[in-house]
Amino acid sequence: MCWATVKTKVNQKKYDKQQEAGLILNAFDMSKFANSKPEAWDWPHPGHSARMSEYDAELKDLASKKIWRYGDTAAFGDSLMDQQNKQFEIFTAVNRKLNFAIGGAWAQHIAAQGEDVAVMLHNYGLYDRINYIVSGCYGGNPFLQGQPLEITVQKSIESLDRMLAAYPDKRHIIYGIPPVNIIYATKQAYPFEDRIYKEWVLPNVFKGKEIVFLPLQRRFGGKFGIFPDSVMTSDGVHLSPKGCKRFSDLVDKGKEAKPGSIVDKV
Repeated sequence: MCWATVKTKVNQKKYDKQQEAGLILNAFDMSKFANSKPEAWDWPHPGHSARMSEYDAELKDLASKKIWRYGDTAAFGDSLMDQQNKQFEIFTAVNRKLNFAIGGAWAQHIAAQGEDVAVMLHNYGLYDRINYIVSGCYGGNPFLQGQPLEITVQKSIESLDRMLAAYPDKRHIIYGIPPVNIIYATKQAYPFEDRIYKEWVLPNVFKGKEIVFLPLQRRFGGKFGIFPDSVMTSDGVHLSPKGCKRFSDLVDKGKEAKPGSIVDKV
């Protein structure tokens, strides 16, 4: 944590300016949320095919070198998780080679990531060497684009079902949405996380699945729980090095928690 704290402190003024810029943008750009398009849920991620080709080549190479470790962790998500590839010296909870997140992803894109990667892992004989699947922020980008709560919950649960079907025998560590400087998104995040836990996590735990939930609002929030804590965010949306370290610690704690646990303290 010391290195992450120092790195955050050194860049604090830059982070504060980026966060302030986000607040100003939010104040003057709320009109776009009135025009959210439902058909956006049918759009594929523009970078999916290219990323999957990269991942296929990397997994093939790893399999050929026979340097794989058992009990490993794979991750999926949007830019919050994709960012951790650049913070790999801090975010140690996930093997960098197994971080398959793509910036800008919505819930259905995350499910597509998981399904396609599962096929690759089976093809290269690597599937059984992974114990933990980390995925989340299913509603993050949809809320940033003004999608309504109900459709976002519905599509996220559908996508979580797809992930569980792709990795039925793994422990799933599901993380929520961090507080951001877009008020609409933060407002929806609280009921979203509550419903995901009650309507998807708990029912599947009762079916015998190993699932834990990492809500991010309280642990990364600042004053009044509305905006991000200034030392946890780099720009009002993504995490600072200190935030990345806390995120990594939460994921590691989720690996050992009892199924159905809500993990929000380290």
